[in-house]
Amino acid sequence: MIDASDAGVLNFSDVLAARYREVAPPEGLREFVECLWAAGADGSDPANEGRILPDGRMDLVWIRGQRVLIAGPQSRFTLRPRVRPLVAVGARFHPGVLPALLRLPAAEVVDGHVPLDAVDARLARRLEAGLDAARTPAQAMRAFVRELARRVERIVELDAAVAEAAWLLADPATRVADVAARVYVSERQLRRRFDERVGYGPKTLQRVLRFQRLKTMLEGQDADLARAALAAGYADQAHLSRECRDLAGLTPAELAAWLR
Repeated sequence: MIDASDAGVLNFSDVLAARYREVAPPEGLREFVECLWAAGADGSDPANEGRILPDGRMDLVWIRGQRVLIAGPQSRFTLRPRVRPLVAVGARFHPGVLPALLRLPAAEVVDGHVPLDAVDARLARRLEAGLDAARTPAQAMRAFVRELARRVERIVELDAAVAEAAWLLADPATRVADVAARVYVSERQLRRRFDERVGYGPKTLQRVLRFQRLKTMLEGQDADLARAALAAGYADQAHLSRECRDLAGLTPAELAAWLR
């Protein structure tokens, strides 16, 4: 039995003040859900509110007063809706899980946002009823937990090869051919399964994960850009600059300043 009471204790005012918070899902959902999260923007700092960076994941996202959306895997940055004040609550899934849960090919929603009711009207109806009644992010998170706990029981089987490959690709030195061999599939089959369950190929996911590693390092107060880039796996300054421009729309220095 999954206990929805473990889903956090945030107020909407806390979210607006803190901008972004993550909460670990209850134990019974951790195989499927990476985190529950809440994000807020009150309009007081526009420079730091509008950009969402790719992370190789898919989310279910509820913006207070609107429908639940399926947020597809990003291949580049996107901008938050211009709603002020903005309060959003969501569930972020491990690679491959949400397409299995919704029976939706991930490649169809890359860089997109699709209303959940267009894909699974019953889940959308039940989830939105709980979310619309929520008065705090904690209550909204509990609504996610209740409905996802019902829904994940219907997943027949996750793609273990995709899950293992996604974990292996977090190492920037790992070659896709070696990953395919370790999960006992051909490179061609791995690419096909990634398109279906992750949204894009293994090399693209590896690129996004390397960028996320850089982002995490740069969020430290005393992070050095050159050392962080080397540790994250970038070959040289040109490589770093190109990836920052493509994935974040910023120079490396602008990205470092934006993250602090």
